[in-house]
Amino acid sequence: MAFLVSTLIKYTAVEIGNGYLKGRNYWFIKKRIPNKFISKLYLFRDNGIEAVVADAGQYGKVYISTHTEN
Repeated sequence: MAFLVSTLIKYTAVEIGNGYLKGRNYWFIKKRIPNKFISKLYLFRDNGIEAVVADAGQYGKVYISTHTEN
């Protein structure tokens, strides 16, 4: 399951604009979180998933893939 989620996150785009960060959460559900409510950013690594997480508390989290192609 984690491999599938990792692959899906890898191919998703993150948009920043109009005061919002738009992206996908861990379960690949599209999230739109207000920039001003992002309380922390941290690295997430688990079962092949490598991402930076933008955590906006009650508004949810967006996973930003850190995987790069060689």
